[in-house]
Amino acid sequence: KNNTLTYLDVSRNGISDEGAGHLADALKTNRGLVHLNMSDNDLQRLGAEYMAEALEENETLFYLEILGKIEAEGIRRLVSALETNTTLASLTLTIPFGNEEL
Repeated sequence: KNNTLTYLDVSRNGISDEGAGHLADALKTNRGLVHLNMSDNDLQRLGAEYMAEALEENETLFYLEILGKIEAEGIRRLVSALETNTTLASLTLTIPFGNEEL
């Protein structure tokens, strides 16, 4: 369990949905991380699902940046996780250009 690391930048690391699943598992029990930057990775809908599940359980993360190839359903799922998460103060997402679904 992490109690000391407060900022983690894993941007531009080619993290896929599978990698997001591993990060999400860690976030579910994390007690120290407050800022996670996952910008410019290869996350798609499934990775967003994993992160949304983590947000529903995590109670310490204040800032989350996810900029990837996430489709409308994945973005909706992340936003819906905010209904139960009371600590996240900032969620930065990329909405794909031309996505009229959102």
